[in-house]
Amino acid sequence: MKATEKFTSFQMPKKAISTLTKIITYAMVVNMFFFMLEIFTAYYSNLPGHTHSITYLFAGEHGHHELVPYMWTFIICAVASLALLIPPKLRNNMKLLPWALGLLILATWLDKGLGLLIGGFNPTPFGTITPYWPTGKELIISAMIYAIGALVVTVLFKIATSVKEDLGQSQALPCGCSSEDECECAPAEEAA
Repeated sequence: MKATEKFTSFQMPKKAISTLTKIITYAMVVNMFFFMLEIFTAYYSNLPGHTHSITYLFAGEHGHHELVPYMWTFIICAVASLALLIPPKLRNNMKLLPWALGLLILATWLDKGLGLLIGGFNPTPFGTITPYWPTGKELIISAMIYAIGALVVTVLFKIATSVKEDLGQSQALPCGCSSEDECECAPAEEAA
């Protein structure tokens, strides 16, 4: 979003940013709630198939501790991002917002990418652990998928900003606000 504002006259309205960050915050709170339910269910039921996977991810088992630092990093990033996103004063701080969202993305990627996919298959039903790390080809394919996603987002942003510019909506004002925001410089500009 910052790149779009830097290279075009498009300025995202503050109300839209506020609404999007609230939605993202609620989604992460729900994600963490379900994560805590998963841990509670695993240890309360005491079923080996559930407890072994979580123990493997957060404490390691049978000498395999490869994912432990990543899973604890996920917890730290998730808690830090929620600590920055839940209070409205911090959530509406535009200097902190990119950092909070970056932590949230990292936490989600570690949880879903490593914890769900790699940790979900270990230990096997036979009680063995098969360590897995992606090969170079798999990493290149993943990078290509992210690149295609970035290309699609870039094209869609280009179309959206062009339409907004043609309609004269969401244009940057001299004070840095959007033309759709209520600020002090908008009436002064209209009077001139």
